[in-house]
Amino acid sequence: MSADALSEVLNPSVVAEGELFDSGIRRTLSRLTKIERWTIVVGLGLAAALELGTTIGINVILTDMKGNVAASQDEISWVVTVYGAAFLCVVPLTTWFVRRLGTRNYLVLSLLLYGGGALGCFLSETLPALLVSRIVMGLGGGAFLVRAMSAITRLHAPNERGPALLVFALIVNSSRALMPVLFGIVTDNTRWNFAFLAIVPLVLLASTLLYKVIPRRLEFEPDPPPIDFFTVSLIVVGLTTFQVAMSRGEQDMWLESPLICSMLVIAIVCLVLFVWRDSRRENPNPILNLRLLSRESALASGTLVAVIFGVMLSASLFVLPQYLRGVQGYNATQTAFFFCVDASATFVGLAFAAKFASKFSPQVFVLLGLSIFAIANHLLTLQLTPDTPALNLFLIVVLHGASLGMQIPAVSGMLLGKSNPRYLAFDMAIYYHLRGVGSVLGVSAAAAMLDIRESVHSSRLLDVAGRLNPDVRRLVAGLGHVLHAKGLPASTAELGSYQIFQGLVARQTLTLAYIDIFWCFQMLALAGIVLVLMLWPNARSATSAVVRWVFVLAFKGVRRSLAVASSQ
Repeated sequence: MSADALSEVLNPSVVAEGELFDSGIRRTLSRLTKIERWTIVVGLGLAAALELGTTIGINVILTDMKGNVAASQDEISWVVTVYGAAFLCVVPLTTWFVRRLGTRNYLVLSLLLYGGGALGCFLSETLPALLVSRIVMGLGGGAFLVRAMSAITRLHAPNERGPALLVFALIVNSSRALMPVLFGIVTDNTRWNFAFLAIVPLVLLASTLLYKVIPRRLEFEPDPPPIDFFTVSLIVVGLTTFQVAMSRGEQDMWLESPLICSMLVIAIVCLVLFVWRDSRRENPNPILNLRLLSRESALASGTLVAVIFGVMLSASLFVLPQYLRGVQGYNATQTAFFFCVDASATFVGLAFAAKFASKFSPQVFVLLGLSIFAIANHLLTLQLTPDTPALNLFLIVVLHGASLGMQIPAVSGMLLGKSNPRYLAFDMAIYYHLRGVGSVLGVSAAAAMLDIRESVHSSRLLDVAGRLNPDVRRLVAGLGHVLHAKGLPASTAELGSYQIFQGLVARQTLTLAYIDIFWCFQMLALAGIVLVLMLWPNARSATSAVVRWVFVLAFKGVRRSLAVASSQ
C-alpha cells in the first residue's frame, strides 16, 4: 500500500518519522559500498545463525539436561518455552531499541546478553537457575532475526535482495547443521553444561565482527520517543502470564486450578488492552503499530498463517529429537547428524523457492511446502516403531527440511511482499511476533500432548496385558529363565524380567504418543492448506482438484494410521 494511503490511518508523528526515514535511508545507502553491504549481510547472518543453531542444539540435548537437573519431561520443556516467552517480549521492542541505541550497538549488546545467559546455563546446577539463564538468553536472542531481515531488506535493492537473502540463509542453515553436532559431541564426551560454555567465545567473536562491519548509523533513526512503560508492561505481563498458563495448564488441571484461571484472565485483559492502546490513531509512539493491519491486507489476513507456521516450525524441531533420543535410543551426536541432513534439505528447499520466486507467487510455495510437510508427517505415522530403520528416518527428515525451507521465504513473502518500506520494521515485528506466539503454543501443546497421550496409551496397553494375563505371564517367565540361564539368581532374574517387560511397554507407549503428535502435525498442515486457499481466491478453481486429492489421501492415511495404532 502507498505511503499516502497509510498516512490517512496512522498518527501524524509516525507519518512524519516515516518521511524522515525515506530521506535518511537514501543517504545511508549512498554512503555504503557494495562490499560493505555484503559484509553487513555476513555479520547479521552470524548473529542470527548463532541463535538459531543454539536453539536446535538445545533440543538435541534436552534428554541429558533432564537427568542432570532432576526434571520431568514437562519441566524440561520449560527450557524451550521460557526462552520463547522472553523472545516474544523483546521482539515488539526491537524497533524502539534500535532507534535508541542504533542497529550496531543494539545487536552487539544483545549478543553480549545472549552470551551472558549461555554462561549462566553453564554454571546452572538446578532447574530454576537454568530457567533464569534461558530467560536472559531469550531477552538477547529476540533481536537478531527481525533486525537482520529488516536491515537486509532495506540495504539491498529488489534485484539484489534475493542473492543477499540466500547468502544469509546459507550462513544460518550452516549453523543449524553444525551447532547441534557441537552440542552433541560436547555432551556425549563431557557434560551438557560445557556445550553452553562453547557458545561464549563464538558470541564474543560475533560481537567483535558486528562492531567492526556495521556502521554506527546503519540507517537513519529519528530521535527516539520516550518509552511507554504502561504499554510495555501490558504486553510483557500478558505474554508472561499466557506462557505460565500454557506451561502449567496440563499439570494443574486447566480451569480447575485458580492459578491457571487467574493467569488466563490477566493474560486476556492485558493483551486486549495492549491491542486497543497500540492500534489507536492517537498513540504517537506505538510499539507494534497494529493500526497498519487495517490497511496492510496481506499481513492482516495472513496472521493465522504466521501462527500455524510458527507452530509447525518450532514444535516439529522440538518433538523430532525427543523421539530420536527417547524411543530410538540415539545419543546426542547421532541425533545431531539427523539435523545436519534436515538443515541441508532446508537450504535446498529455500534455494528452490528463491530460484522460481519470480515465476510463481509465494502462495504456490506455501502450498507446496505444507503439502510436503503433511506427507512427511503422514509417513512418520506409518513408519514409526520402536526400531524404525535409520534410512527411513533420514528420508522423512529430508522431506521435513525441504518443506520448511520452501515455507520460510514464502510465508514472509506472502505476508510482507506488499509492505511499504517506510513501515517495514513494524510489519516484520508483527510477523515475527505472531510466528513466535505460534512457536510457544506449539512447544507447550506438544509437551502437554505427549504426557496426555502417553498416559492414555499406557493405561490401554496395561489393560490389554491384564486381559492377556496368561500370555504375559509366560512371556515374563520366559525372560526370567533366559536371565537365570545367564547366571543371575532366580529372584534377580524374575525382577529383571518384569523390568524388561515394563520397559517394552513404556517404549511402545511413547511410540504411540509420538504417532499421535505427528498425526496432529499432519492435520495442522492440511488446515494451513485450506487457510491459504481461502486467502488466495484466484487459485480456488485451479486447485479444487488438488484439494480433493489431498483430502482423500489424508483420510485414507488417517484410517490406516488408526488401524496401525490399534494393531500395535
